[in-house]
Amino acid sequence: MGHRRAPKAAAVINTKRWQQAEMTPIEINQTIKSEQPDFIAKVRFLTTEEGGRTGYAASGYRPAFKLPDQTEMTSAEQKFRGTDKVNPGQEVISEIRILWIEAFEQKLSIGTDFELREGPRTIAKGEIIEVTNERLRKK
Repeated sequence: MGHRRAPKAAAVINTKRWQQAEMTPIEINQTIKSEQPDFIAKVRFLTTEEGGRTGYAASGYRPAFKLPDQTEMTSAEQKFRGTDKVNPGQEVISEIRILWIEAFEQKLSIGTDFELREGPRTIAKGEIIEVTNERLRKK
């Protein structure tokens, strides 16, 4: 038996950025999510000698996001401002979207430090400079 593709659900998006378009619920979520960062941060990628990556990270890179006082981690997609890639030892301003919002609700504020990881290894350290997702903002 062949695989059947699920039919597209008709959904209309009305915003200043988009004209009306038919999209599946998944496409709507991906489009909206891709436009809105959860927070903006200053991120410094560790040098290889400090235990960081051996090669560059491209915009769109998704390491694990971790706060120092928490064990929970989540995927954190980064969109670098002003560049498409960052080498070990470089600093960049990054728009970051996290996957598991619920684990970090009301825990982020300007000045919050965090780590970006690949498995158990810390590859970058960051500081939040703006929280754009109200659910994440510390009250």
